[in-house]
Amino acid sequence: MKVLIVDDHPLFLVGLRHIFTAASHDIELLEATNFADALELIIQDQDIDWLCLDLQIPGGNGIGFIERLRNRGITLPVAILTAALII
Repeated sequence: MKVLIVDDHPLFLVGLRHIFTAASHDIELLEATNFADALELIIQDQDIDWLCLDLQIPGGNGIGFIERLRNRGITLPVAILTAALII
């Protein structure tokens, strides 16, 4: 399984990396700290199984990023993991 983690906090990325690798050795992790890099990875690597996404990253927001993916015809399961307050 290949998972793309998109988050701008280095400590959070380290923690998620540890959790995923401890859970299974069959998981390949890709990481991006901004939406532009995440989109590039998704376009280049068609084997990504799902996306673990923070909603609040400088330069954009997660919901808008998901909409951009859908507008390009890219459909991936998305797990939103965020500290953002959503009202």
